[in-house]
Amino acid sequence: MRWSAKAVAMAVLLFFVVLLALRWLVVTIITNDDSLRPVVRGNAFYVHPRVQPNASIHSVETIPTYSLDDWRKCMDDQLTSYSSKEWESFTPTVETCSRNLAIIMPHAFNNKDERKYVYLAPPEKESVLVTIGIGTDIVAEEKLRLRCPNTKFYGADPISDPNEQLYSTLGEFFPFAIGKETKSSDASVLVNGVYTQRSISHLNIIAFLKYLVKHNFIDYLWLDAEGAEFGIYDMFYKNGAFDRENTIICQVNIENHCTNKEDKSAFMHFVKQLVKDGKYIIVKSLSRETFPYYNQLFFVNVESEYCVEKFKFGISQNEVVD
Repeated sequence: MRWSAKAVAMAVLLFFVVLLALRWLVVTIITNDDSLRPVVRGNAFYVHPRVQPNASIHSVETIPTYSLDDWRKCMDDQLTSYSSKEWESFTPTVETCSRNLAIIMPHAFNNKDERKYVYLAPPEKESVLVTIGIGTDIVAEEKLRLRCPNTKFYGADPISDPNEQLYSTLGEFFPFAIGKETKSSDASVLVNGVYTQRSISHLNIIAFLKYLVKHNFIDYLWLDAEGAEFGIYDMFYKNGAFDRENTIICQVNIENHCTNKEDKSAFMHFVKQLVKDGKYIIVKSLSRETFPYYNQLFFVNVESEYCVEKFKFGISQNEVVD
């Protein structure tokens, strides 16, 4: 029996309708089944295929789960000594390990001269963002507020003018440099587009978060401390100051200013300890050819059930830039 052209066309159409229906069913199951969401078990962070609810590009490909140990091994294999000699190879290593393990790519919010990475919280949920070092630029914060309107903003910068006026449109502003110690000293600060030495007041970051921000759960920490970051590094370690104060920080963008060999060694030691602890996964590293001493790290907390459940770290293939 020979089929007419019309019958063949109808059969092909029916085939694609059934295929689309099956795809819809798979997406529905993946989106709603808790068993397919990220879970933290012991020393492993398992990420299952799922639809990322806040990304504009989705993927439901079947990708094997990966463990935190896989990521750590990738980093250790590439950075054998974690010494200052591996400074230049560090950023490519982070990209390789993230790409090979299919870690979901975050949203990227561009501001005037840099980029902030975030995993977006559900818009109906309240979140907390802390900006340390505003630098007269709140473009990325404004973009985040549009996507996550229930975000509370807390910003600190030792230069009030115009940072206070700018940041007060978002939330609370504090006229301090934030770092390891509470003291007064000279520091390099941005004034009218030029870095200038000024006598400023410093506030310990633990005291700042505890007594001024007054939140134990920090969803986003954006830190540009102009060199003071070195004194804060060990606070992120397992059983460090943040752990001892029960301060949970989910996502961190931190700028690192490594102007000499000693700074680069301190930075690489910081990275080595993050990898060893397994509390955070380093998702992104940015460097600039025009500023060879500069690095920006983006890492996420995969130990905290609060962070993993809220941000649904999953599988995606594309970075979304706003």
